[in-house]
Amino acid sequence: MRSYSHSDADVVGVCKSGGNGVCNACIASTEYGVSCSESCTRCLKEERALHESFTKRLSGVWRGMKAVVFIAFGAIAFRL
Repeated sequence: MRSYSHSDADVVGVCKSGGNGVCNACIASTEYGVSCSESCTRCLKEERALHESFTKRLSGVWRGMKAVVFIAFGAIAFRL
């Protein structure tokens, strides 16, 4: 497979955001994965921030649901 930007270079990775093949000359390795450009690196950062925000909200909802179930079972057990 050949690089998206350099047709004479072999691919060493695939951009996690755009899916383009990247060579040694144009690869940008970030903490979020491999990217082919600054715009893809920004997209990866934004995706990660969105994912972390969603995970935190979902975690709070899950804790609230566990509390409701715990209280419901406690009320049922108390009635028996």
